[in-house]
Amino acid sequence: MFLAVVMACSLFAEDDCTIFKDTRGFHMTTESCMERVHEMIEDLKEANQLFMGEIDLLPDRQNRFLFKCDDETGIKV
Repeated sequence: MFLAVVMACSLFAEDDCTIFKDTRGFHMTTESCMERVHEMIEDLKEANQLFMGEIDLLPDRQNRFLFKCDDETGIKV
């Protein structure tokens, strides 16, 4: 089982990163996990636009996304 994990990092300050873990739970395949990763990234971008100026969801306006489907934190079946 795989857990979708996305890390958003500032392009200007390399130590300014925020990690987001999938709250929906684990995925059975890497394909479904990767689909969720891409969905999470799009949701984060939309939420950041929505709350801009109110809360800092992402590190800054210019950011990059790193991601993985982590099977080490998942449950071995």
